Amino acid sequence: MGYREKIPKKITPDRIKESLVHIGCESPFNFPVSVGYFHSLFLDAGYTHQANSGPRDRHQIFLHYFFHEKKGVSVVITPQGVTFNCIEKYIGWSVFGEEIVNLITRLFEKNVILRIHQVGIRYVSEFPGSDLFENLDFSVSSSVFSDNNRPGRVCLEKVEDDYKIIINLIITEYLRPFTKAAKSSSELSIIDVDVIRKNLNIEGTADFEKLLNEAHQKEKQIFFSLLNNDFLTTLNPEY
Repeated sequence: MGYREKIPKKITPDRIKESLVHIGCESPFNFPVSVGYFHSLFLDAGYTHQANSGPRDRHQIFLHYFFHEKKGVSVVITPQGVTFNCIEKYIGWSVFGEEIVNLITRLFEKNVILRIHQVGIRYVSEFPGSDLFENLDFSVSSSVFSDNNRPGRVCLEKVEDDYKIIINLIITEYLRPFTKAAKSSSELSIIDVDVIRKNLNIEGTADFEKLLNEAHQKEKQIFFSLLNNDFLTTLNPEY
């Protein structure tokens, strides 16, 4: 796909609802043992452990939640790896990315993880109203989608430069908005962009940080290249 030559550093206000960064990793320990090391490291880093509030079925016992209210970051640990997210609002990549790298570095230094085999970034942005396809450099032409700007979902998947790219374009009604900018609308347009690298063999912080920033830049390129020029202008882009 073609990308914009100039990608904004930020838009105001940002409309990010989810900012998920998943790190698939291997530990030398089985999961019940490695969880103890994870707990110790995240508590030392100022995170609070949040116990599961619901019934502890066999799925929930493999979910361990941590959050750092001051930093605005949450972490979920599962047997598949570590997933980071911002708690209430997006804190910006320079801060969010640095926090992720710092925590993964500690895990490497303590030998809690030996290898990273997957990195995935998923950003979900929401916008008020249902005029999604009028705001995108994208069109659907089909008798099934004769009226694009109606509630529904379009999903696209492709592989590009070793990345699996998944784009979900959604128009929905009566969904409780997350971002303040969308709270006045009963209809929402959602742009969900996932970029995933699998079959990695990362054994150190430097290679991880390089790939993490590359994946984030890929996600940004895709998101901003989806928007048409007129709509992007309304988002007050800063370069």
